[in-house]
Amino acid sequence: MLVLALPVLLLLTSLNGQTGGLGRVYPVSEFNFSFGFEHPDLPELAPVRELEVGFGEERGVLVRAEPGEATVRFRIGAVPEGSRFAESALEEVRDRVIRDLNERGFYGVFMTPSSEAIDPATGRDRRPREETALEMVIWLPEVKLIRTVARGTRIPVDRAINHPAHARVLRYSPLRAADEDRPGSLLMRRPLDSFLEHLNRHPARRIDIALSSSGEPGGIVLDYLVNERRPIVVYGQLSNTGTGATGEWRQRLGATHYQLTGRDDILSVDFLTASLDQSNSVLASYELPVLYPNRLRARVFGSWGEYRAEEIGVALLDFEGTTLTAGVQARGHLFRPLGFYLQGVAGVRWERVEVTNVTFEQTGQTNLIIPSVGLEADRQTNLLGFKLNLSLEGNVSSIDERTRPNLGRLETDPTWLVLKFRSENRLFLEPLLFRGRFRDESTWRTSTLAHEIALDVRGQASVAGDRVIPQQQFLAGGFFSVRGYPESVSAGDHGAVVNAEYRFHLPRALKPYGAFAAAGETPPERFMGRYRARPPRVYGLPDWDLIFRGFVDAGITRNERRRADESDHTLVSAGVGVELQLLGNLNLRVDYGHVLRTLERNSLPIANAEKGDSRIHFITTLSW
Repeated sequence: MLVLALPVLLLLTSLNGQTGGLGRVYPVSEFNFSFGFEHPDLPELAPVRELEVGFGEERGVLVRAEPGEATVRFRIGAVPEGSRFAESALEEVRDRVIRDLNERGFYGVFMTPSSEAIDPATGRDRRPREETALEMVIWLPEVKLIRTVARGTRIPVDRAINHPAHARVLRYSPLRAADEDRPGSLLMRRPLDSFLEHLNRHPARRIDIALSSSGEPGGIVLDYLVNERRPIVVYGQLSNTGTGATGEWRQRLGATHYQLTGRDDILSVDFLTASLDQSNSVLASYELPVLYPNRLRARVFGSWGEYRAEEIGVALLDFEGTTLTAGVQARGHLFRPLGFYLQGVAGVRWERVEVTNVTFEQTGQTNLIIPSVGLEADRQTNLLGFKLNLSLEGNVSSIDERTRPNLGRLETDPTWLVLKFRSENRLFLEPLLFRGRFRDESTWRTSTLAHEIALDVRGQASVAGDRVIPQQQFLAGGFFSVRGYPESVSAGDHGAVVNAEYRFHLPRALKPYGAFAAAGETPPERFMGRYRARPPRVYGLPDWDLIFRGFVDAGITRNERRRADESDHTLVSAGVGVELQLLGNLNLRVDYGHVLRTLERNSLPIANAEKGDSRIHFITTLSW
């Protein structure tokens, strides 16, 4: 977001020569353009003369035309002989030139007639009577000083300016400040936008910029406003996402450091358990930028976990196992098609799988080498969000024929190749429902961000028709899949899940504090004197949220070369839910899912997965 504190004014005030009702009128045979200062990066002015401008005409005088109603058009460099320009027509020329320079990436453009031609104080025409050429002088802002300004909870207020933790922002800034040897950069929007976009990929930081006058003619101060929270976050989570074999209740404890060494590097550690008895696992990852800021990031990760057969969708066998994983991954920015942030992802991981089959008193273990490659695209705004992940991965270390049956599934293939996909989409409805009224900030009722729809899709496809080991199957059913069904009730080589939701954000539908002031009313007191119980202004967000949701979920699983003891399933459910969010520290969510389609295994209904069954899903997270 660009915050322009620099006034951009044009001194085209009351020029000389009066024509009733048209203001001052001036004969102009040609426009000449020049810059009011010298700088090595000034743009070419020749293209300006090729710009076409449209005007209206009144009593032989060119005036600004209403949109779509221009009757006279010509290139700025080819002014018809005998043309007379009203003030509004000169403003149209000004606006067209400024728009062209903006399109070329230059912002804060200031343009005025030469003071030798037009008196800036009185508007009197100083040109000799026979002189009809008009000199236009263009000024572009020059960066005289660049600073970082810390905001948020990471940096103390008394050390907010140019804190050492933000030195890299100054070092890699695409615009430079003036010094004794060279002038400062011109105000270029595109490199700034690109720089900020990469910086703001960091999940615990938001950087905006602000511009102000440096006190010198044409000089500006560029401030990077660095909003950061405390870099260490610890959280605890409780949910009923377990299975009957391991216990319904699951606990999770995690910690993330978003600036481990101050280089935008992130360390994350998580411990998951079912009451410290079964299904324990540990996950850890570390990532850092290789090309600053976030144009290329590297990540190393590892995990250890234990599981039971039911947790990976196997119902007719009783086995338990452990998985040890280690891997590396690189994620790099490619380009931005149509406003989408596109990244390429490549990596490889090693997995050690060990299984103890209680049913047949057998054990099995194998080592897997799984390379992967993929693409990620996302676009996030205040009104919509789109995220797409595509990845192709497979095992290149063939599993021994004698080992495969002991890993929990019969007749699996020694290698496999699967395509995984996930798409997360959200959209606020107000701009579609109210259109132009949504942009009218005086009508706050039609300018809320309270009504949201979301559509999430994820799945897996076995590209070559391989039967994968059970640890690599796609799972369906449960809180984060098809709600209402038991957790991981179905598994297959192929699978997909679709979640469609409508969400109503109650606090966002309340009258903003600012709307009370605009109507001359006294706004309600803030909660505990400091917390915003309602939006601070139109389009703003309160410090809490209460979300009511209605949803429909669907899923499918399909098995390659399906055996008699396997089943393909179609899952469908619907339900409602409520979620409470407080200050980013507490999240409490409850969803009620109702099963709409019965699942069968060996022609018998699966327990708790029959049409009419239901399930309450619960999760709460506390972070500090």
